[in-house]
Amino acid sequence: MRNGTRHWAAKKWVLSDDGHLSNDSAAELIRRIGGQDFSLRHVLLAHISEDHNILDEVADYVARLIGDDSVKLYVTYHDKRSETIQI
Repeated sequence: MRNGTRHWAAKKWVLSDDGHLSNDSAAELIRRIGGQDFSLRHVLLAHISEDHNILDEVADYVARLIGDDSVKLYVTYHDKRSETIQI
């Protein structure tokens, strides 16, 4: 991220605690929500940066952090339709 091509102001925002949702923070939030009284079964990962993530690997990474196989993660994309979810 620090060595990427984005302008320093954008990098500063991404690296801050207020301007960006990291994969680790997203997983922590999913764990917190999933532990409440309702069953969390589907999560759309819509925070994904296309130039600072490997889209084919990010769902597996977040799933490992969550540690709950019952939660299905879906990656959203910047340039194509995401998977349709029937609830």
